[in-house]
Amino acid sequence: MDYSAKYQEVVAWCRARAAKAVLLLCKAMVGLSTKLSIVAVLGIGSIAIIPQEAASTLRRSKLAGGAPAIEIVRPKQVIINEAEQPEAVELIASRRRKLSEPERPAPVRKDSAIAVEPEPIPVPEAPAASAQTEPPKPEIWSDAEVISALRDCVKLLAPISAEVELAQPVKHDQCGSAAPVMLRRVGSNRVEINPPAMLNCAMVVHLHEWVSKVLQPAAEEAFGSPITRLANASGYSCRNRNGSASHSERLSEHALANAIDIAAFVTADGRSIEVGRYWGPTRRDQREAAKPAAARAKESKESESKSEAKAAVRTPSAISRPLGDRRNGSYTSAQLNRLGRSEGKRDVSAAPAVAEAREEAQTSLEGAFLRRLHKGACGIFSTVLGPEANEAHRDHFHLDLAPRRRGSFCE
Repeated sequence: MDYSAKYQEVVAWCRARAAKAVLLLCKAMVGLSTKLSIVAVLGIGSIAIIPQEAASTLRRSKLAGGAPAIEIVRPKQVIINEAEQPEAVELIASRRRKLSEPERPAPVRKDSAIAVEPEPIPVPEAPAASAQTEPPKPEIWSDAEVISALRDCVKLLAPISAEVELAQPVKHDQCGSAAPVMLRRVGSNRVEINPPAMLNCAMVVHLHEWVSKVLQPAAEEAFGSPITRLANASGYSCRNRNGSASHSERLSEHALANAIDIAAFVTADGRSIEVGRYWGPTRRDQREAAKPAAARAKESKESESKSEAKAAVRTPSAISRPLGDRRNGSYTSAQLNRLGRSEGKRDVSAAPAVAEAREEAQTSLEGAFLRRLHKGACGIFSTVLGPEANEAHRDHFHLDLAPRRRGSFCE
């Protein structure tokens, strides 16, 4: 028996029956929808055919049957005995007055014939808009600033001879540098900076020029030996000028790694030329030494004038004893001066000694060497301060590159 043929025959019969059932269902749905459509049309048409009066009467009847009856109540006079519960009656009456009567403005008080208006209620002022302030600057350098500073640093250091170590960018409020370096040696003779100084690259370049053109030629001429080491007193330091903590003063160039302080110079043969030791007395020292002498001269002149005025007044005692009582051995200072004597030895003024020491220091090898270095730095750095500037720089040279409009400042 061929089952595949039989199977195909059964499948075909099922499909035929399913198609016939679907067809009958569709016809039934079409008929139902048609009947519903006819009913809807008839309903709409009947609404239009009914008279308007009948519809309004119907609506009125429905409203009349559903709405509640309204009864008009007339107010009746109620007699209240004031002796009974006066507080409750007064309370009820006051509540009724408050509900029925609008609020009246407060009466204006009058002093004599002039009316005084009530004080206005203070209205709180709106808070003033805060002034737009600049956002605080970040405590670190941006990558762009660091990269730009490093690029400039490489260009500056390429032509010179210097041993440097790249330091981390420094930023603290207004202080800092985007690309500082630790300078260890500088110049063709590899002059050591002890201890290493944190500087910006522009300072390294100018220091190299000063060492090569001024320092080494002066050392060879004065001592016959080159300089091998510089005693660094200060490099980068976040502070104001002269170490002051006052914010009113200007920021020091040390705070920008734009300055260096040098306290001594050491030659190859071991000689150390210290600024504080070999510079000698300053002009300030001369002025200070001259002050006591001037004060003593003024006092002696005043005392002489007073003694002469006393001697000019003649008295019987002055005539009888012109030189005082010799038996007691007492003499006045004016009398001793006339006799060619003095009360004691005169103080020798220190001003000539200071002037002599200053002249000796200027003519010595070390003093002349230091003054030559100071003068030679003035054409290379914008600021050069030494012992003559003030007491804070008595023992070192300060060199920086502060921008100036009128050339270098040297003192």
